[in-house]
Amino acid sequence: MFFGLWLIPMGWCALRAAMPRALGWILIAGGVGYVLSAFVRYAMPGMTLAADLLAYPATVGELWMVGYLLIIGIRRPAASPVPLPADVPAPQR
Repeated sequence: MFFGLWLIPMGWCALRAAMPRALGWILIAGGVGYVLSAFVRYAMPGMTLAADLLAYPATVGELWMVGYLLIIGIRRPAASPVPLPADVPAPQR
């Protein structure tokens, strides 16, 4: 249940970052699914298949997040060089 509660803010951060929006929504849905899965297992012990199916979006979102960060990552723009003042000579190379 606590891991599901972690996926919800992680999905929100993915929505706010320069990541695919679908990834953020799948992480949020997976987090909600994990939390519901814990309640279904507790309230209805015979519904293990339904509880397992609620965790599938989380698995997809987690694997997608790991793959995205490993392959693409968070790209920052290159830092622009700081212009030198006109009265300071450029360094010799």
